[in-house]
Amino acid sequence: MAADQGNPVERIHIAVGFDENYLHPVYSLISSLIIHHRAGQVEIHALTQGITEKEKFNMTEFVGHSGNRISFYTLDRSLVSQFVLTSQWTSAVYYRLFFTSLIPEKIQRLIYLDSDTVVTNSLWPLYNVAMDDFPVAAVFDNYVKTQPLINIFEEGEYFNSGVMLIDVEKWKAQKISEQACEYLQQYPQNILFVDQCALNKVLRSKWKKLDFRFNLMYSCLPEDLSKKQMRGLVKNSVVVHYTLQRPWHMLCKNRLRNLYFYYIKRAGVIKLPWLGYSDFEIKKIPAWIKIRLQDFYFDVPVLRKFWRFIHIR
Repeated sequence: MAADQGNPVERIHIAVGFDENYLHPVYSLISSLIIHHRAGQVEIHALTQGITEKEKFNMTEFVGHSGNRISFYTLDRSLVSQFVLTSQWTSAVYYRLFFTSLIPEKIQRLIYLDSDTVVTNSLWPLYNVAMDDFPVAAVFDNYVKTQPLINIFEEGEYFNSGVMLIDVEKWKAQKISEQACEYLQQYPQNILFVDQCALNKVLRSKWKKLDFRFNLMYSCLPEDLSKKQMRGLVKNSVVVHYTLQRPWHMLCKNRLRNLYFYYIKRAGVIKLPWLGYSDFEIKKIPAWIKIRLQDFYFDVPVLRKFWRFIHIR
């Protein structure tokens, strides 16, 4: 159902699930969506937990001023509280399993975006991807690579669920949500990366592979790129995904962290840079400076050549 990119009536439907812990990142994401799309092109479907009515109103106003829309959905917590949680995740990570049953039936395609993503260009190239009869299109997770616990042994066969293009009709017909929930309940010992493992088990060999530019993860970024090369990478990307290294953490090493602060500043949510850190501490400043010096080293080719020259001698 490829849409005409110039058609002002057609909208890109976007799903995002989050709780009160990810309020700032979501504003950054929404800000990036508004900047890269014209009025009326974006409709956001938000499944939330722990967000006040006042905050929903503020977010609705923010999106509405751009000529776009946002709708909020609620979910019985008992549906997700039964699933295993590991590492820093909260039960909100499982929300992506329920969007297809909550959104209006007329919606045929849905782009799911994690709340730790920002959009760097128009989403139309992703929304218009030929699905080739698959229910999901996604990007190979080059950090996890394989997952033997769910019988995925070959690299390139395990996808990252933080950015997905979903064919709603096929997803429903194949009962993807039901199968994933059933697997989560029956085999919690096999789950390392929450819903992502369940979806990969259910969708094994049944997902369309996308280029990394649609989900540019931290593990995709070469460490030794200069700032100019990083800009080129971003220019050709569509979605940047802050996996592993979160920009709202003071000691984040992701070289693309400034994008997050650029978009959240445009949203008007924070006034001072350090207020964007969820873990700001004075004692972390020396480590913060060290990370910036490392960035400077990679950004200045002459400095790198000089350093190598000294070590060779």
